[in-house]
Amino acid sequence: MEPFRASIDFKVDLPPNLLWPVFSNTDQMNRAVNLDAVDYDEPPEGSLIRTAHSKLRGILPFSWQEPPYEFVTERYYIIARIMNGTPFRSYSFSIRMNPEGKGTRLELIFEIFARGGLGNWIASLAAPDILEKMKKSLSGFADAVIASRDTAFAPPGKTPRVNQRQLIDCIKKVSPAVSSEVIEKLEFHLISAPDGEVLAMRPFVLS
Repeated sequence: MEPFRASIDFKVDLPPNLLWPVFSNTDQMNRAVNLDAVDYDEPPEGSLIRTAHSKLRGILPFSWQEPPYEFVTERYYIIARIMNGTPFRSYSFSIRMNPEGKGTRLELIFEIFARGGLGNWIASLAAPDILEKMKKSLSGFADAVIASRDTAFAPPGKTPRVNQRQLIDCIKKVSPAVSSEVIEKLEFHLISAPDGEVLAMRPFVLS
């Protein structure tokens, strides 16, 4: 069966080299557009393919196998997923960046391999709507860069999953030594920053 394919293209007023640092930060992008959180298992020894888990609309659990992203800096990246037990066998999403004048022509592409007619029908309904939402979000991120805001990403609308007991215990340990303003900013960073930035936190850079 041929894949279902949907695409959309539009122009933003930034060159690819300024877009890439924002658009390639997929973790922050997903959080900013309120996609459901994803948990990754460690890949088996000798493998680069990870198993990922999430919940559709925060309720229905599902999982997939995810190979490393394919990308060429400032040109494109492709995210591919092999789905487990859904109407789709696999799908890929890509963002392609083509210089156009002083800006960039962006092309967003979904390719979905369905398990049957039901999957193709769902894809035909969902993919165009998702692409429109992605277009709106990416245009907003680009506008934030043009406006020289501190961050292109608004705080996530969904409350991140945080072990509140551990967070409170940690904050209590450092509270006597630092100001309440610093504590508030540190707590906000621990709650809102991507997991990678928290795990590899650089105190002097953060300060």
